Formats: sequence, structure tokens, C-alpha cells
Amino acid sequence: MALIVVADDDELNRDILVKMLKALGYDQLLICNSGQEAWECVEREGTKIDLLLLDKMMPDMSGLDILEKLKEKGMDIPVVLQSADAYDKHISEDMAKGIKAYLAKPFDMDMLAQVVGKILPYSSA
Repeated sequence: MALIVVADDDELNRDILVKMLKALGYDQLLICNSGQEAWECVEREGTKIDLLLLDKMMPDMSGLDILEKLKEKGMDIPVVLQSADAYDKHISEDMAKGIKAYLAKPFDMDMLAQVVGKILPYSSA
């Protein structure tokens, strides 16, 4: 079963994302309300984590900050960024930095399933 870290500083967005992931059959989730908390999960769980699903812009540590720290530590954990800042230029720049996929907010369950399913095998709900 895949272990996914979900980090978003917005409680409503985080709750919706968690409900969608659970509906898709992904129920091993570490739920974080900040980038710092997500990084602490990475330090604690390491390579047990199969996917980091991170908000791009969080006040203490952004999703891109976490990606950079992963690179510094030589950790190869797939990162999917979610953001309302979904301009083509920003998406291209972020993809070049090494994220696996980009979810433009708002997104629906079909889009989430498509993006996560490319990285992780589908779970049976």
C-alpha cells in the first residue's frame, strides 16, 4: 500500500484532498498542515514514502523548498505540486526543477486520479 504525504496550509483544501485520495483507495496518508511538518515526515519516514503531494506555496517551507532539500539529501521521492498559480511559465519552470506532476487548483477527482495514478498503482477502494 502506497504511503502519501499530503501537505497544504489551507485546512479546507487539505481536507478535500484527503477525502478524494481516500475515495480513490489511497488510505495510508500522512497529513501535514505545513511544509515544515511535511519535511519532518520525510526525515522520520524516509524512503517509506511513495509520494509527496505538496502545496506549492506555504508560509514556512514551500513545496519547492522541500524538493530542493530532497535533492540535497539525495532522496528520490516523487513530488506532485498543487497550486492556484498555474501559469504555463511557472509550470514549465517547476517541472524543470524535478517535480513529477502539477495539479492546478481547483482540480477534480478525475484529474487527481490521473496524476497520482501515473506515479502510483491504483489501490482498490
